[in-house]
Amino acid sequence: MGLIRHCHLFIGPDSSLVHLASCMGVNTIGLYGATSSSYIYPYFHRHNVINSKAKIDCMPCYPGGNPCQMKVKFQTGACMEGISVEEVLELAKHNLAL
Repeated sequence: MGLIRHCHLFIGPDSSLVHLASCMGVNTIGLYGATSSSYIYPYFHRHNVINSKAKIDCMPCYPGGNPCQMKVKFQTGACMEGISVEEVLELAKHNLAL
């Protein structure tokens, strides 16, 4: 929390840290691949969400729902590969007014 408090911009996947940063008032960009930003989003930064463009059968991924396609632990999911670096960079520049 101490490190997040000093950030000008926090970028991360849908996780507790993204939601924590948003609630702390830190400008936040949430990256959504496996989960849906329709009802789970950084509360104070809903407009700063990038959704995956991937179209795979297991999305959205929730307990009891479709199983994830990842077979190897700690492997990048195909859902997150549907978010481009350019998309994230463009939104980051906009949020930092660069």
